Amino acid sequence: MKNAAAGFGVNTYSYIFGGSAADTVARLADYGYGGVEFMFFPGHLWPAELDASALRGLRQLCEQRLGLSSVPARPIRYFPCRAIA
Repeated sequence: MKNAAAGFGVNTYSYIFGGSAADTVARLADYGYGGVEFMFFPGHLWPAELDASALRGLRQLCEQRLGLSSVPARPIRYFPCRAIA
């Protein structure tokens, strides 16, 4: 029987407090999911916290283990109070 989860991608919002984006990719791939949509959040996946090498590593991990469904173009919309502050 084909893995039903393989046809789905998972948004990482539920995992932002549980580890890095790379840890989440590995976990979701182990669960059998076919894709991932990243949520930007400090400590999970935050541009200022990643250098070029870390970004390349994350990209390679996605290419090897999961498809990248999308990355929100405007992550601030998920945290409206940060736009005001």
